[in-house]
Amino acid sequence: MSGEFVTLTYNLDAQIGESSACATALLCGVKANFETVGLDINGKFSNCASSFKARVDSLIDWAQHEGMANIIRTQILGHFFEDKNFKLRHFFKGKATGLVTNTRVTHATPAAAYAHSASRYWEDDAKIPPLSRRSCKDIARQLVEDEPGRNINVST
Repeated sequence: MSGEFVTLTYNLDAQIGESSACATALLCGVKANFETVGLDINGKFSNCASSFKARVDSLIDWAQHEGMANIIRTQILGHFFEDKNFKLRHFFKGKATGLVTNTRVTHATPAAAYAHSASRYWEDDAKIPPLSRRSCKDIARQLVEDEPGRNINVST
């Protein structure tokens, strides 16, 4: 193994990639449907109910939780590794996490690091359809209230 990898970041249901599904592929290791964030193939665009069982963990989750070390040990961004010495477990265990972005932190690309949303456009509750607001949190609320977002170190 030379240490070089190619990652394809196309969408599952579209010929052209867009930032939310491509960021999900890069940061979560799974291909995603067009305009969804942090969801696997079962997450359907703008379908709140489809997001509940489609959520996938990201690199931020893996870095924050010791319990996720087994996932890191076996798969990173879709590539499988054997690490019998648990070097990756110790590398990722308990790391401080943060985001660096030149756009809104709730924008589709950085949101894939911490959010799970059936629509990249659900950045605030005004953009979620009224019937879905009780069951689906907007991306900003997920950053503040849910893991791993609430554990991300923020500085100004």
